Amino acid sequence: MENQICLIGCGWLGLPLAEQLQPMFKVVATSRAAEKCQLLNSKGIEAIEIKNNTWTLPEHVINSAWVVFMIPPSGLEDYVAFTKNSLHQFPSTTKVIFTSSIGVYEPSLEVINEQSNLIQNHPLVLVENYIQQTFAQTYSLRLAGLINAQRHPAKYLSGKENLNPMQVVNLVHQDDVLAVIQTIISEQPSEQTFNICYPAHPTRKEYYTQQALKLNLPLPIFTNQNEVGKQIDGQRIESASSFHYRASIF
Repeated sequence: MENQICLIGCGWLGLPLAEQLQPMFKVVATSRAAEKCQLLNSKGIEAIEIKNNTWTLPEHVINSAWVVFMIPPSGLEDYVAFTKNSLHQFPSTTKVIFTSSIGVYEPSLEVINEQSNLIQNHPLVLVENYIQQTFAQTYSLRLAGLINAQRHPAKYLSGKENLNPMQVVNLVHQDDVLAVIQTIISEQPSEQTFNICYPAHPTRKEYYTQQALKLNLPLPIFTNQNEVGKQIDGQRIESASSFHYRASIF
């Protein structure tokens, strides 16, 4: 069905995405949480509960034009097997958007772009390779650290000790990720892989001190200077589509 989108995983990203897509598309969403399915149904979005690792989708869902896979590896014993079982039910003509992570890259002193060295046995890399080999049109979005007003890393780092002061931050706001996904569905760029990361990269000490003060939180303590960090270049999506980063991380 050309106007139908299946969202696999409907949590922090998936729920607002479903709500934003609903006026333009027939949206079908899956969740591992029964209460989330009830919430989706109450909003007029068809929801399917994933009850085990070998779940089967109804035929009308398999015929979706797009699949957006947004389940992270955490909490799954065999993420690669679960993802393959989920996606193999769809025909190879299905267009797939997969939310990966900048965690797939090896640490580097160079600025990291989409051609930089990957951790080849990383579960997300294995899934990226699988979908690119299985489906004709795929998009892997390597997301930076996700934030919004309620979910801010300054809250988790508040008061923590032995942090590296000179590593830079790689973050992206939820609103920009939602906008990227909708832009890809609308424009279907030719490239397959994009880093999604806000272009500003202050040091961790500068950024988290500023944000802790702004949020009236205990300051993190920066003493460890031994770890090699990363700086992610997220500009490719802007040259490949009409998308531009608009939601500030500050």
